[in-house]
Formats: sequence, structure tokens, C-alpha cells
Amino acid sequence: MPKRKTQRKRSTSDANRSALMERWVSLTWDDMDRWAGARSVARGRAYERQGRVKDLGVTEDGRLLATVLGGQKYTVSAWRVSGAKKQGNLESKCTCPVGYSGCKHAVAVVAAYLQAAADEDAVATADPDDPRWIGLNDDEDDALDEWEIDEYDEDEYDEDDEDDEPQGRSESERRAPGEGHSHRRTRAEWDDAIRQHINNKGHDELLELVCSLVDRFSELREEFIERISLGEGDVARLVDQARREMQELTSEPAWENSWTDEGYTPDYTRLKHRMERLLELDADAVVKLGREFIRHAMRQLDESHDEGEAAMAAAECMPVVFDAVKQSSLSGVEKLLFAIDACMDDSHDMVDEAAGAFVGAEWPKSDWSAVADTLRERLKKTPKRTDDEYSSTYERRKLSGWLLSALEKAGRNDELLAVYETEARETASYERLVKYLI
Repeated sequence: MPKRKTQRKRSTSDANRSALMERWVSLTWDDMDRWAGARSVARGRAYERQGRVKDLGVTEDGRLLATVLGGQKYTVSAWRVSGAKKQGNLESKCTCPVGYSGCKHAVAVVAAYLQAAADEDAVATADPDDPRWIGLNDDEDDALDEWEIDEYDEDEYDEDDEDDEPQGRSESERRAPGEGHSHRRTRAEWDDAIRQHINNKGHDELLELVCSLVDRFSELREEFIERISLGEGDVARLVDQARREMQELTSEPAWENSWTDEGYTPDYTRLKHRMERLLELDADAVVKLGREFIRHAMRQLDESHDEGEAAMAAAECMPVVFDAVKQSSLSGVEKLLFAIDACMDDSHDMVDEAAGAFVGAEWPKSDWSAVADTLRERLKKTPKRTDDEYSSTYERRKLSGWLLSALEKAGRNDELLAVYETEARETASYERLVKYLI
């Protein structure tokens, strides 16, 4: 990129830091999609939610540096530049095999910084001598030098933006009233224009427009079918739709080639949407679907070869399932056992977060006491440890862990030591016993 005619020394003042942060937080998800593509954005946001971004820092001139846990540890740097609005004003470098600007690891770093800003959490200053800079190409310094906050104009016209304009509009339509060539409508302005466009149409025109859109877009058609079924109380139809969606999504394993950034990760967004709709009518039906979903998803994840992205995608459905459990006709004991059984079956961290929040709510001690009795009976039927059966030992240790938690929540603390001692002998969990004694 060409340098500006006048270069100014980078400022480290608080005002400049604030301006640099404002540049970052002015980003929209549309900007991110233009930069990295919808698929990388979805995967990067999942990485950020999973807590895979570590040791995040920001330089005095606004460049992000972090480590991202993927197939291995990757170093990522991301920064904003001017004059590249088509790419969302973003650039990045990553030590992953892909390495190009806008990989999922870079998206995760940007998302982590934006989340920290939203939560008003302090972000550490990246040390210029941080060894992670080694291996990252520093050819972008010219772009960083061009970043002058007070000279940047968000509405400045860029010829590259022409490709982003909706097609088929006249020159006058691309300009707001009273504006010249330099104005480009914002999302809010387009929302207002669309609303006005719809408002100016008569009833018959709107009917014709909506029907034509339903014919053209299958997702819009499905939306209307769901709304009609919901209005008619047609639970069976909604259950069938959700079950077909679930079976299709879990029919093949997820996979990823980290060298080519190709792969298959199931998108459970529509299934989650269908279960949310169904929850408005019948919580018990969603609970039944939830059981099936956990079983199918676990089988799929056992066969998958990715970096855990399929598990993160499936986990997005679990809050809906546990909302249904909470609203269902199950007894309190049955609800708690549903969550415990789901955690016992989970070897991919798909259920833990939603189930943890569910069992962490306030439950009567009597419910926990009944749960403890049920788990104790299960433990009696669990095979004892043998030298060559690691898996059975692992399962028994998990089950005894839930029994101990249930006894504690039930206020039956006088029974804890006996369980700790017995299970220490049966599963060699002596460290757990020692921690309890301490």
C-alpha cells in the first residue's frame, strides 16, 4: 500500500488507545463475513466461545496478538487497515497450515477482543519482545503505519465497494437524497429504505410479493409452514420435521483437513430453531427429541475427525433441550437424572455446559436425596475394577462423583467419607479421598 505523505509518530496516549479500541468495536459481523467468509466466522466464533483463545494482547498501535488452540497451538496476529472496506478493513497472519488472512483462528482472536471490550475486561499490552512474534511475517508494517485514526473516514468512497452494491439499481438509487457519489448506505439506512418500500405497497401488492418470495426461497417456505403448524397446534408435524432434520445432520461424521481448510461440520441452527418452535407447544416432545439427539450426536462425534467443532455446533442445541426438561412434566428427580445421564454419556464436552447450569440451579434437598439413592443403587450394580478394564473404572469413578455431589447437595454429609473410602479402593481414586480429608 502507498504510504501517506506525512507520517506521524504513533501515540501512546490514553486518547489514542481509546480511539484504537473504538476502531475495533465499530466492526460488525457483516464486516467479519466480508473478510473471512461466513463459514470461517461461524467456526471462529465457536472457537472463542469454547475458550480456545489464550494470552490475548494488544499493541499500542492496536494490533492483536494471541495463541489459539486448534489441532495444535497457533500464533495469530490481526489488525485493522484503511482503504480495504471490501475486506472489512481487516488483515491477519496465522501460523496454521492455512495461514491466509481471515482464517478461523484469526476470527476467534478478533471475537475474543470484541467480547473483552463488551465486557469491559482489560486486555494486556502485547510485549514487542514477545517470542510469539517470531514466525509471523512483519511485511504488514506499512499497513500498520497507515493507520491514522483521525484521518480515517468510515463513509469515504472506495472504488472497490462497487462490487458490494446491490445489482440493478440506478446511480440515483445508490445515493441518499442530497448526497453525491461518496455516500454509501449503511445497514440502518437500508433497513429504513426497505421498510418504507414495503409500507408504500398496497395489500394486494404485498400478498403477491410475499407469495413470490415463498416460491423462490425454500427456507422462507419452511418458516411459513412452521408458523402455520404452530398456530394449528400440529405437534406431530413439527416433531417429524425436527426428527428428519436431526437424522440427516447426524448421518455422517464431521471431518476437517487443516491443510486445505476443507471439511464438513454439521450446522444445527435450523434444528435448534425447530426445537425452539416445538417448545412453545410441547416441552415433553422436545425432551424426547433431546434424548434421541444426544444419542445420535454422540455416535456421530465418536466417528468424527475434526478439532471438536462438531461438538461445539451440537452443544448449541443443548440449552433448548434443558429448557424443555425444566418445563416438562417430569418430576424433579427425573429432571436431575436426565441431566446426570446426559453428562455420563458425554465424552465430547457437548452437554457439560448446559447440564452444569441446569443442575447448578436451586433444587429441593429431597430431590437430591432421592437422586443419591438412585445413584447408589446403580453403583452397586456397576462391575468392580479389574486390572485391564480402564473404561469401566472411568465410568464408575464418574458415577461415584455424581453420587458424592448428590449426597452433599442433599445435606447427607455424614455419608460422604464411606463413599470416598470405598471408591478409593475400587477405582484407585486416592487423590480424591486425600483432598476430601484435607
